Amino acid sequence: MSIHRKKSRKIQTIFTWIRQRTSPFDYGVKAGAGRPVHCNTNDDVLMHFQALQAGYWIRRLSKLDNADMADHFAGEKTFYFAADGRCSVFEVLVNLDIDCHHSGSLDGAVAFAEYLKAACFPNLYYEVSTNGNGVHGYIVVVKGDLGDEGLNSALGRLDRWLKHELSRGDWDVENVEVKGQAPVFTWGEHKYELKTYKSGQLAKLPREALARSDELRGTTRITVDDLRRLRSPSATGETPKPVVRKPRSRMDRIAFGVNEEKQVGSISGRHFDSHELAKLKGDYLEIATELLGETRLVATGRKVVTPEDLAIFLMLLRFFTNSMNVDGTLPTARWREMWLALYEAGDVERAWCHHRYAAMRDLLSRKDLLSWEDEAYVIGSEVHGRHVPGTAAKWRASEGLMARLGGAERSSGCKERRRSILYGCSVSNQPSRAPIFFESITVLDHDLQDKAMEEGEKILYGCSSSRSHFLSKARTQRQRAEPAFIVRLRAEIPPSRPQFAGYSWQREGLRLAA
Repeated sequence: MSIHRKKSRKIQTIFTWIRQRTSPFDYGVKAGAGRPVHCNTNDDVLMHFQALQAGYWIRRLSKLDNADMADHFAGEKTFYFAADGRCSVFEVLVNLDIDCHHSGSLDGAVAFAEYLKAACFPNLYYEVSTNGNGVHGYIVVVKGDLGDEGLNSALGRLDRWLKHELSRGDWDVENVEVKGQAPVFTWGEHKYELKTYKSGQLAKLPREALARSDELRGTTRITVDDLRRLRSPSATGETPKPVVRKPRSRMDRIAFGVNEEKQVGSISGRHFDSHELAKLKGDYLEIATELLGETRLVATGRKVVTPEDLAIFLMLLRFFTNSMNVDGTLPTARWREMWLALYEAGDVERAWCHHRYAAMRDLLSRKDLLSWEDEAYVIGSEVHGRHVPGTAAKWRASEGLMARLGGAERSSGCKERRRSILYGCSVSNQPSRAPIFFESITVLDHDLQDKAMEEGEKILYGCSSSRSHFLSKARTQRQRAEPAFIVRLRAEIPPSRPQFAGYSWQREGLRLAA
């Protein structure tokens, strides 16, 4: 008679614990000049996935192994890490760096760390830095299935909140910042198709992790939702004193509430009022739930599309349809920047994900709820050291969908003009039965359209210094109106939806500028 003994569970070492919460692709080591360098460059990571896509399984990336971490714990070498932003990783390790390089004292850094431990981060693990001029704290951020961009956005919010807390007290500390942001991957449609890669921000591994492994494992665990609910400095109505000696970035000035010149544009300004945002849990959510039905929509990378995702998509789609680009294109970059701006402001709770975005767009297209003028697009590329811009597809919401979303334009006998919110160009109302993307009663000349494109790019990123001058010139520009019979003819014979014949690079190869 044999007796089956249950094997004892193997205790997880601190090496494995750290490795499971840090990026396997992005880590660094202190170079001769004393500054950390990435062991895997951006080109190395891109070439690695290109080899995988071609079927070559030879590993081309270096790896942080146990021997390297042991040397770091012993003080013989210095290694750095970055958080793992993959959706399959549930939680990540993040560094809170309290600096006293040029000013401040170690006592002040320890006092501020104790304040954070008592007030905000219970069981916070921290240790004195190697040079003895600061403190390194470490927390665990529970991100769930959130991707790299969403994680970095939440860490940026935490960074601004920590700087605000430091400015409110009298601690003898120079600066505090969050380190260890995750590297950002931009994936294509096929397996292992990595389009772009951007390295993360390196943070020093804890020196005393081997001797204080239990304390490190028991450090503060905070969710991404808790980071989003951190009290924004602008909501307090305070104007804190400067903390960092170097000039602040524009995002820091906005977060701290410093009064500067008013920014106007799609990203810096707010295009969605409280009534429109309230519809995310009302009308938009009802329509999104109806469109999904019993279908479980799963995007690339096993990312599930929720009704909340589709509700945000519908709200943005209605806005973009009412304020289209001058040339009729609707690039993905415009979606990404607007979605990220809403997420940064706390207006939406779902982070941007280009995989979910593509799945929702394809879902509406299959249901004939999108109007496509041109489905082809060209990806921008580098040719002989010169960037050749690409061309985005031309599409928008259909008239039926806009009617359901409450955004349909009602035609009237008067020649009432509306103004594009995003690009500041004037266009006229369209006939009720005419396809929106084929109708343009008011046509500007080519020079004015080029200026509108340039002005659109400036306003999109919050730079609108010459907007008033351009609008005044646009109003006085001589316009050409199409004959009325052409308008009626287009209204009576709507064109059929074009059949998708493959992307431009599949049909003709990459289109390059002359």
